[in-house]
Amino acid sequence: MQNNIDLLPVAVLNQISDLVVEEGLAVAKKDPDDGYVVRVDSFVGETNVHHSTDVNLVWDATRSMLTEGGKLAKRNHLMG
Repeated sequence: MQNNIDLLPVAVLNQISDLVVEEGLAVAKKDPDDGYVVRVDSFVGETNVHHSTDVNLVWDATRSMLTEGGKLAKRNHLMG
């Protein structure tokens, strides 16, 4: 499988970068001529994300209900 980002010319990547910086300055209400210096660190990490299915959603909901139910029982001094 080929990484699609490799298909983009450097000029296009630079344009995208410029647009992102412009938008960030606009959101932060900063003037680009104020001489701001920023440092960015980016990295990619492998994750173990599963796609939701009905079974996964039921499992997550049940686990959450048991956890919260246990906290509620403890707070109200209920056994079992």
